[in-house]
Amino acid sequence: MKIKYSIVIPSLNGLEGLRVTLPYMLSIDRDDFEIIVSDNCSEDGLWDYLCSVNDPKLKIFKTAKRLPHSKHLDFAYSKSTGEWIGHIGDDDLILRNRFDILDDIVSECELIVGNDLRYVWKNHSIEPENSIGVENLGVYSLKCDRIKGMDYYQQLINKVAVSGGGCWMVNREVYKKVVNKFGYFSPDAANVEFFALRASAYFSKNVIHIDYPLFINGRMNKSSGSTLLKHYNKDIFDWSFENPGGMWHYCPIPTYSYCTISLDAALRVENVLRTNMFSKITWGKNCMDAFLCKAYGVDSTNKQPKITRLLYSIIVNYPAGAFYILFKQAVSNIFSPIKSFFYKNNNIKHKYDFIIYADHKSYISGDFLFIKDIVDFAEWYLSYNKIQSKSRLL
Repeated sequence: MKIKYSIVIPSLNGLEGLRVTLPYMLSIDRDDFEIIVSDNCSEDGLWDYLCSVNDPKLKIFKTAKRLPHSKHLDFAYSKSTGEWIGHIGDDDLILRNRFDILDDIVSECELIVGNDLRYVWKNHSIEPENSIGVENLGVYSLKCDRIKGMDYYQQLINKVAVSGGGCWMVNREVYKKVVNKFGYFSPDAANVEFFALRASAYFSKNVIHIDYPLFINGRMNKSSGSTLLKHYNKDIFDWSFENPGGMWHYCPIPTYSYCTISLDAALRVENVLRTNMFSKITWGKNCMDAFLCKAYGVDSTNKQPKITRLLYSIIVNYPAGAFYILFKQAVSNIFSPIKSFFYKNNNIKHKYDFIIYADHKSYISGDFLFIKDIVDFAEWYLSYNKIQSKSRLL
């Protein structure tokens, strides 16, 4: 049977997550999809587990040597055969109805982008364990918006936060165009989907954004996002290995933070495509905003770079946007002396014990909903969303 959908999972020591999520995903009652799991020389018994799974929908590969995460993602993508391709992390989970929903819209575009849900696994050191992010937990309309690929590219090239890999799928023809143009789908640098989604949008005639979550974004201590937090980065990523070409090829800001990784990817795309849509003013604002929010990230030794060095590099490279934000912040400090009150009082428990506040985000305890893991959450959400959808139609 022809493979319609490929879900790519590059994994390093992902046994804890995959032995929970993989059986659930393979149980989806369709034969036209494949799950590609690539083992990046794991040391937790992952390969033996994968070999024990007897299902034709699972295709497993192992790297000859350990690769940086982005390069490993590129390797895993190259093993896919589906007409549509997307990737998730080894602590994430696609929803059971994902492919049924995509069936109705794949003929209308070359790139599909949806939403996500958020689940924090047990034993997480920063976010509340076994909890569900409130921000993305809601009833979605399934409304589809068609956007021209170049318009979507223009939005993404100057935007810090792009949709995570599990939120989107790309048509194979677009995937081939990206690889032919750049030589890779994910570069040999710490860019991951920050690069691939932007490049895919450029080569897509039409993009459809669907108002529905396509996967659950799982959070573990080893999740790449956790490694960028200033108070939790020790001994997680070896950035000198993850970005073997040095600090950055293009980004002039000397730190590994969410903002600077996104900036480097945007510059990498524009360096080849040269659309002249990259805005130095906007990125000056983005970088200064990140700096003022204390998103300092780490350097290649996993230590925070000097604040003065970061500030200097932002102002020198992006002065217009940087000074705009500094002026705006100065005015805000004069007229809003209590603006930071809630930020100084995080990690406060709500009067109801099923709502938890931490790191400026709110979560619902999984225990309150009788949810024990990410699979339980997936099934609960599908039931919850179905009930809510019916009530809205009455």
